[in-house]
Amino acid sequence: MIKGIHHASLSVLDLERAVRYFAIGAGLVVERRWRLGAPDGDGDAVLLRGPNGFVELQRYSRPDPGMPADRPVSAAGITHICFQHQSMDELVAGFMHGGATPHAAPVALGTGYHYCYIRDAETNVLELEGNPVAPPPRGPWLSHVSLSTPDVDRLAAFYAGLLGRDVRSAGQFGPNPLIDRITRLDGTRMRVAWLDAGNIGLEIMQYLNPPTLSEHRELSVAALGYGCMCFEVDDLAGELPRMDRLGVRCVGSVTTDEDGIIAFGRDPDGNLLKFVEFDSTGRSRSLDTLSHPAALHRADAAMAASRAQPQEPTPA
Repeated sequence: MIKGIHHASLSVLDLERAVRYFAIGAGLVVERRWRLGAPDGDGDAVLLRGPNGFVELQRYSRPDPGMPADRPVSAAGITHICFQHQSMDELVAGFMHGGATPHAAPVALGTGYHYCYIRDAETNVLELEGNPVAPPPRGPWLSHVSLSTPDVDRLAAFYAGLLGRDVRSAGQFGPNPLIDRITRLDGTRMRVAWLDAGNIGLEIMQYLNPPTLSEHRELSVAALGYGCMCFEVDDLAGELPRMDRLGVRCVGSVTTDEDGIIAFGRDPDGNLLKFVEFDSTGRSRSLDTLSHPAALHRADAAMAASRAQPQEPTPA
């Protein structure tokens, strides 16, 4: 069984700057540091812990990671991760203090949330969401990992099978000038599917304008930006036949590291996936050890309850 999304990985040029960025903006703390070695390449990695998930940062010296590219959020692949907080102002201010540049000021779309896309010093995107009715503990907490795809139906069906959960909700959005402010695109139209991945959510977006196009390439592990999504499983050997039937394309062989048993694969779009089963040595980094694993579910439930409350009539 897949327990949840353990982390998304982000490859950067300045590792310590990225660590500070997430510490200042989201209060993430260093869980583990290690060297990246052959055959994947040479470099360093840091695992950061949040209340309901992890973020992995990597800095490769070999192969050459290249230079940052200001990719639009409509480009295919893992495009961003999202943090929520009860106070949108505090969330944005924290990340701006860490060096972020917003696409625009936070926007309300009538859902109860406020939304903002920001970019770090290397142009990597984060989505920030304000949920003013969320219960304690005070944020930030992880909300979701987002993928852009040329075929939302195919990819949503794939991940629904992988996670063993139905698509939670879906819809088509735009054109709307407020959405354009969030995305920094013109005439934005997209179809979106959301899935519950356990501890956090998975957001799958197909941009219709500008269209998300298939890139027909599999990026180097060292390429800058979001490179991999990692799932924690409780029985990797038992999951492998099921993943094969679902169409996960295996990459390399099953191996072990300091966490436990690991395997890599690719989804139908070619996005790199990692699967880990923690052993006794790595169990301290399991999702089971998180301080508030249900933070997102509590926040979502509070927002749903708020929307269900009858609205006070507007005075004449």
